[in-house]
Amino acid sequence: MSDEKSLADHLRRHLGACLDWLHVKDYSSRTIDTYRLALEAFINWVESEKRLKELSDLTGQALQDYMVFLSLRASKNTRRGRKKKLLTGSTKQVHIAALHQLFGYLAQNGYLLTNPAHDLERPKSRRKLPRTILTIAEMMKLLAHFQGEDPVMLRDRAILELLYSTGIRRNELERLTLHSLILEERLLRVHGKGDRERFVPIGEEAARALTAYLQRGRPNLCAAGSSALFLSRLKGRLRAAAFLRTLKIVAKRVGIKKHVDIHSIRHTCATHMLQNGADIRYIKELLGHTLLNTTQIYTRVESPDLRKVLLECHPREKF
Repeated sequence: MSDEKSLADHLRRHLGACLDWLHVKDYSSRTIDTYRLALEAFINWVESEKRLKELSDLTGQALQDYMVFLSLRASKNTRRGRKKKLLTGSTKQVHIAALHQLFGYLAQNGYLLTNPAHDLERPKSRRKLPRTILTIAEMMKLLAHFQGEDPVMLRDRAILELLYSTGIRRNELERLTLHSLILEERLLRVHGKGDRERFVPIGEEAARALTAYLQRGRPNLCAAGSSALFLSRLKGRLRAAAFLRTLKIVAKRVGIKKHVDIHSIRHTCATHMLQNGADIRYIKELLGHTLLNTTQIYTRVESPDLRKVLLECHPREKF
């Protein structure tokens, strides 16, 4: 390493390349921004630690020291009455995940022999229940609003039916193209997290709404040569944020007081399927979860129903 530049300077240079690498790996912009902020904080700490001069000095122990520093700083800020909270498990996970990516990039490109972040133990954080689950009646209210032959109305109906049928994520919705849709087989080709591809079945109601949009809606929005499945009034690819604004307005108009967004439709899809007897392993594949325990969050949503069954069916409760 050149004497003219500090270790922190070299890390800042590598940081830019690492973030570009994450873009290539198809990480979301939000995740990349979160990792960037976490890694900038780490590099600032490295700059303050005069003992750290070479990349080889960034051992597993050095990274452990950094995590201790973060915990102590958060604790000190709390004692001083500042609004900053103690370092939670989820915040630790973000910092550790960011370090894994940076040092994974350095190891993969030959700057380090191994990834020292492997020595960091990822804290177990309790998964939160989904913020909003709509009832079937509430979903029907939303769907009933999107009626008519206006091209935008046909488009928005198709989007909502597709979201409710498949449970796809916001960024997965934005990336859909005409080639993603295999309508005759009732399948949707989805590119999920980590650019993993999966095929998701489409329900009949969603297929009908998509057919109507493709035949009578999209041709009136379509710009020559555009491959995006869902288009805006301005002839470009529709951004999820634009549909989300419409969704929130409609939810308020039909009397739904819950927080409604694209992710809540995803949660609602999974929960309604579970309530109606779907195997949780099927829901895992549908949602594109890598681990089954990620999907099992939806079994906890069902606890009020389980209590009802207990009260109605258990011998000790009946007699």
